[in-house]
Amino acid sequence: MSNFQTMFPDGKKITLMGEEFTIKPFVLRTRAKVLQIIAEICVSISKANPGMSAKIKPEDLPGLSQTLIMSAGEKLADIYEIVLGKAKDEFIDKLTITEEIVLIRAIMEVNDLPFLFSQVKELIAQAKRTS
Repeated sequence: MSNFQTMFPDGKKITLMGEEFTIKPFVLRTRAKVLQIIAEICVSISKANPGMSAKIKPEDLPGLSQTLIMSAGEKLADIYEIVLGKAKDEFIDKLTITEEIVLIRAIMEVNDLPFLFSQVKELIAQAKRTS
């Protein structure tokens, strides 16, 4: 049985760049692309932080937000593009680091990303063991 639970099924409202957005749970149409990006981010983070636990807990969110911003770079912009429904050109030069942290936390909370990250990391570890 899965530990996955959507904490905000109707989304979470946040304000970025003076505009209100509702961050909603990933849907089937976008989920595969987002999970692919998350897997790539996990690989980058694992390489940069080999001791990081595969089991990410909700209390790890503040530190994880900062680790993501430092390790993931452009990959996060790809996720933001999907989540915000805006082309990168519309936000890449406007989104402040404080707003980026708010956005990452909202995405994590709405989609239970600690669970998704731990699952992706476990799949990557299993793939490494079998290859």
